[in-house]
Amino acid sequence: MVWGAITYNTRSPLVLIHGTMTTHWYAHDILQPHVLPFMQRLPRAIFQQDNARSYTARVSQDYLRTVKTLPWPARFPDLSPIKHIWDHLGWQVGLPTSLNELEARLQQMWNKIILKHHTELVCFNARSYHIVHSC
Repeated sequence: MVWGAITYNTRSPLVLIHGTMTTHWYAHDILQPHVLPFMQRLPRAIFQQDNARSYTARVSQDYLRTVKTLPWPARFPDLSPIKHIWDHLGWQVGLPTSLNELEARLQQMWNKIILKHHTELVCFNARSYHIVHSC
């Protein structure tokens, strides 16, 4: 499993996760060392995540109380702009022969993602989110 974030014009480091994402792991190994510093560098950014259990747990929400977050509609999983990035990476990775090769390919492809695509995805999803919340 991997974790990463995109914005209008930048991306976070790609974080490789070995094993299952637990609430504790998400809060202490993703939010604290990666999300909070990333968001502090982007004072106008709004953090978006879906309603996965580890994301909505109290400990995770406690970490995010200093971060502006976007409420996630319960029935609209395709509003996530990064979902399209994950789909693209999955398609591009091919058939690696080892875990090390998989991780190396993912990291290489993450670093090559063209920022223009971020802008298009974020803008498209912002319009979609506005439409969903207007209904």
